[in-house]
This record gives sequence, structure tokens and C-alpha cells, in this order.
Amino acid sequence: MGERYTHGCLRNFRQELLKSPNKLTILGDGSQKKSYISIRDVVDGVLTGIEKSKEKINIFNVGTDETIIVDGIIDIFLDYYQINPEKIYTGGNQAYPGDNRLIWLDCSNLKKFGWKPTYTINDAIVDTLQYFDENEWIFDK
Repeated sequence: MGERYTHGCLRNFRQELLKSPNKLTILGDGSQKKSYISIRDVVDGVLTGIEKSKEKINIFNVGTDETIIVDGIIDIFLDYYQINPEKIYTGGNQAYPGDNRLIWLDCSNLKKFGWKPTYTINDAIVDTLQYFDENEWIFDK
């Protein structure tokens, strides 16, 4: 999440509200867990792996131990925009066919080098919303 993030539920929520500011359609039941990470932490993690690994080839997952449910994302989203639309859930425990209820990455290899995310999921969501505000062209598609 963060700068240049142009897809996913935050984009969908924003696009939905641009079409109809008084209602928000939410895919699934809101209980799906997400483990988002700031693009800044991803870049830092990749650079840390490259700089500190003594192996020519090494595999590192870059992720966070923090999770948030979709309803929590919606709360941050609505608070950020200071709005309270009607919430309409499509139901089910998946947002769309093939949606994973949770993707959890084991980042222990990277953490051995002292790396850890510095931005919370809340920070990453707000950074993404600020990026949307500064780049309305994203929603012209």
C-alpha cells in the first residue's frame, strides 16, 4: 500500500463512493483478514536483504505480522473521509471467487538481519488514501 497503489479494496471503496456517496458496497461479510504493508517497508526490506545477505541467491518474504479485518479497513477509510454511508455487504467469507481470506508471509529470514516494518497497516492505509487524493486520475479509468 501507499504511493502508486492503484487497485484493491481501498480503490474499490473510493471508486464506489465517487459513483454513489451515500452507500458503500462491501464484497464479502467484512470479516476477511488482510495483511497489508507499506511500499516503503517493502523497499526497505528488499534493500536490507540485498545488503546484508552473504548468499548469492537468497529468498526473503517481505511482510508484516499485523492483520486487519475488512471492517477495520472500512472504519479507517470512513474516518479519514469523515463520512458515514450506508454499508451494503454482498455476503460470504470471500470478497470474490479465488480471494484468499488471509495471506501470511513468514519473514523470519529477513528479520534475522534486524529488519522489521516501520509503518502500521493504519499508516499504510492513510498513505494510500492521501495518494488517491493527490492523484484523482486513478479513478478516470
